[in-house]
Amino acid sequence: MDFNDYSVRRSEPASTFAAMDLSVVICTHNRATKLTSALEHLQSLVAPGDISWEIVVVDNGSTDNTPAIIAAVAARTGLPIRYVYEGHPGLGAARNAGTSESTGEIIAFTDDDVFPAVDWLNAIVSEFRRDAELAGLGGRVELHNLLDYPVSIRTRTDRFQLSGTGDLMWGIPGCNMAFRRKALLAVGGFDPDFGAGAMLQSAEDMEFIFRALKHGLKLVYCPNVLASHDHGRRTQAQVDALFKSYVVGRGAMYAKHILNLDKSMLRMAYWEMRGTIGAALQDIARLRLPRRSVALMYFLFMGAMLFARTLATRGLGRLARRTALSCLVV
Repeated sequence: MDFNDYSVRRSEPASTFAAMDLSVVICTHNRATKLTSALEHLQSLVAPGDISWEIVVVDNGSTDNTPAIIAAVAARTGLPIRYVYEGHPGLGAARNAGTSESTGEIIAFTDDDVFPAVDWLNAIVSEFRRDAELAGLGGRVELHNLLDYPVSIRTRTDRFQLSGTGDLMWGIPGCNMAFRRKALLAVGGFDPDFGAGAMLQSAEDMEFIFRALKHGLKLVYCPNVLASHDHGRRTQAQVDALFKSYVVGRGAMYAKHILNLDKSMLRMAYWEMRGTIGAALQDIARLRLPRRSVALMYFLFMGAMLFARTLATRGLGRLARRTALSCLVV
């Protein structure tokens, strides 16, 4: 099943591959050096002896030597790596391509700068085997390098089931999550307009998880499913850029679901805006400039406007296609 209208190129037809129990999907864009380390690390993973598994690497429009790196690592390590090319930019589209082209009944997503723990595969399989109702899970993410800023991690050590919008920002991390294939299909995959590299910049994971919860699916945060994140951000400018992309994506997510009259998303946006305004007023009362609060509100608004732009672009595209078909008929 294709989740979007964008073509996928792969090294071999998907039908030539035997069905697997578990697929590990890694999406990448122009980070061949990082990808090499991440793939080679996967040699250390211990999988249950009674399952088959594969690694699907989705090249999201790279212009560096990513294809050659993937082929070289596969030949050198013997890892079950397959290459998929997705030309439409954005992590949402790339994750969809990985889902469509993989064969596992369980699909685990990680990133090209993430190092799963040795028992990562065992932990994932164990969770799904233990609970037949479990649709998806997210795991703990620690810093890989202590010189990096403590961002883009998830360090909670308590296990909990996600229950609503209050868990979206602190629940399942996109760089360490796994779902049953049937759950991904039921929800409709990731929105290709969201995610790093796309116009809406981020939140493809959060937006999908929101829809999964609306479908009534059981999602659990499992701290025993452990990975470390070698994100490399060591300057305030890098952290600020990450903050901007996260907030823009969140603003777009708010806009998408509020326009669909979703009350729970409206409440989430309301409480975030209320807290942000309150923080700004506190800064002003203390004679401090409310820079962060103002930036957050601005980027949320930017995300909403960018989402409106995607709607307008999509509408113009449909109009152009209808016009072209009308001309052909005439």
